[in-house]
Amino acid sequence: MAEDEHINLPRRLVNQLLHAAQQHPSQVYWGIISGHDGNPEHCHALNEGPQPRMQVYSMLRETLTQDREQAWALYCSTTREIVAPNSSELERMKIPRFLGISLGTQGVLQLRGWQVEDSQLREREVMIHED
Repeated sequence: MAEDEHINLPRRLVNQLLHAAQQHPSQVYWGIISGHDGNPEHCHALNEGPQPRMQVYSMLRETLTQDREQAWALYCSTTREIVAPNSSELERMKIPRFLGISLGTQGVLQLRGWQVEDSQLREREVMIHED
């Protein structure tokens, strides 16, 4: 597998994602990873508060634009098997990647990734590197 076929994440960010997933074990938990220059840097929850997820996403997009960050990936944690969203949803949101975190495994968390390529979602191996 070529290096550009991996989704590379810093360990610090993976720890934040897994911690957020563990804090909400009984619900589907959505968020955005943002970054600069194509590098993932920050996690932003979309489940916080009473607003619908898409309304929170719209507000977050404004904040990202002001901070000169880009949406790097959409993520979701669930107790079920991870299922990738429709690629057209990611394209509509202008987000090139999806990360799924499954809490439904025995003793470990499962992290899977997909990337939009040619309007198709393609599963990619998630690689974790030291910060």
